[in-house]
Amino acid sequence: LAVDDRGIISLPPHRLQVDLRGLWDVKEDGDSVTARVLREGRVVSLQGTTKRISPLVPISSATMAPPRAYVLVGGLLFLPASQAKVAAHQDRINQAPTETQVLLKAEPRQYLDEEFVLLWRIYPH
Repeated sequence: LAVDDRGIISLPPHRLQVDLRGLWDVKEDGDSVTARVLREGRVVSLQGTTKRISPLVPISSATMAPPRAYVLVGGLLFLPASQAKVAAHQDRINQAPTETQVLLKAEPRQYLDEEFVLLWRIYPH
């Protein structure tokens, strides 16, 4: 049976789908994993160690979902400056230049569709 790019196999006769991603999710960081895969008509055993990969954008522990809006430009990840994010990172914001702190507190905004964003993470290219 073939496993598609999403980690799902389809079983005949009614094309029942089985999601194999959950098999990897039950492993802890650093656990050994052995997988038997079909390569060029032969069954091959592959061994490896699990490693947590950080999501591209932060995931809320309350909803387990990424933010609805984000912008990734040239390795710079920008997220909307919600009140919750600002409150959670107030210590870091207090260390920002005064001009930046004033902008975060400024109201009303000049344009209706204007939105403050936070530079959340820098990814190397």
